[in-house]
Amino acid sequence: MYDVARSSGWSDGFLSAGTICQNTAKTYPCLITEDQTLGHYSAYIQPSLRLIGINSIVFSERRQHLTAVDAQHELTWVAEQLYDAQKKRESVLLATHIPLGLRFSNNGLQWTVNAQASFLQLLKRYKNNIIGMLVAHTHTEEFKVIRSASQHNVAGMITSPALCTYSANAPAVKTYYYREHNATWELSNTITFYISQVANNLLLKKLFDYNSYYCTNSSQNINDCLSHVTLSKVNYYYSAGNNNYHPTLIYPDALYVNLPANKRAK
Repeated sequence: MYDVARSSGWSDGFLSAGTICQNTAKTYPCLITEDQTLGHYSAYIQPSLRLIGINSIVFSERRQHLTAVDAQHELTWVAEQLYDAQKKRESVLLATHIPLGLRFSNNGLQWTVNAQASFLQLLKRYKNNIIGMLVAHTHTEEFKVIRSASQHNVAGMITSPALCTYSANAPAVKTYYYREHNATWELSNTITFYISQVANNLLLKKLFDYNSYYCTNSSQNINDCLSHVTLSKVNYYYSAGNNNYHPTLIYPDALYVNLPANKRAK
């Protein structure tokens, strides 16, 4: 895909502009680092707002032509990125394809046990810098809550639905909004749009926005409203606008991604 992007006119496979972050006078967005082999990269979206793009295919139970060594290489890189962001007091937005945690459809794991355990340790260590995690893969309109071992909400794991209707979803896309607040960054809202056919016309319609659905006022950000995310609310928009498909989600554990507890000293 890196080569496809380059051949289609992008200056770089990960960032269309191909701008590399310089030590002075940065132009945003810009690339911090990239791995063209395993497909992970990092970039600054704004000053002190770091996007870490992770290739979670490496961590998948269904990975092919990839090994545990590749997974460890990427985990080490993610740890270095998070450490650097913490040292520089940056906000971090994580982006990947396959979500952490359990599937809403069958309550099964999507990452290997070892990869998920290692990644959750990183989330626990750097949770104060992480403002959210953007995922995809399921094609549905999902939302998960990352929470501490003591069940305090940490951040949202926000799923983008898909144009492909493989999961009986309507074709859909999502936009994300962020803002600076008190010398840090936060995700302020998301809006999901779906494509509907009326006669011979395809129409792009707004499905819902996170703030209006989960929050009590527009000044709140996504992480302020995580306590309002429930299985029934996720279920309502799960098909991303397909009125002919109304599943019933029955696995409440899939709603949460729990960080590990502190180990007790012996």
